[in-house]
Amino acid sequence: MRKLLLTTLATLVAVTVAVTMAASGAMSQGPQGPSCGTFKVRKDEIIDKRLFPKGTYRLNAFGISCAKVAGKYGLFDQFLTQEATTPLPKPWKSLTDAVGAPKFSAAPGVGFRAQRTGRLLLKQTTTVVLLGHPELGALLCSSLGLGSGIWR
Repeated sequence: MRKLLLTTLATLVAVTVAVTMAASGAMSQGPQGPSCGTFKVRKDEIIDKRLFPKGTYRLNAFGISCAKVAGKYGLFDQFLTQEATTPLPKPWKSLTDAVGAPKFSAAPGVGFRAQRTGRLLLKQTTTVVLLGHPELGALLCSSLGLGSGIWR
């Protein structure tokens, strides 16, 4: 029981730290050049089969000037205003396999990312399910400050 408790506790602490860092932005995903400011997407749009919900996006450029990426006539605005079925202009590609915020690239080391801001990345409550270990569930939830626990 002690070994199970220590293993479970260590795993939950590691997961909690990783989730907290990801939620706070401490772990950046991919290239993140200088911020080009924010861009307001006024309605849900689709770029290269990827949904960009209405909201505010922080743009970061890498290997390209912010003037070419941001603003009313920047690349992001051009991509948003074209028809949903229209492919991106050459040589631009949507990096659909990229981790984190959507990224667009024209060549290695040249592109930008669009990170949606002003929304929670995680739900406020977390549920821990520990079947057969009510005391362990209560201990973990109280010590980690988790929202709720289910013990059976």
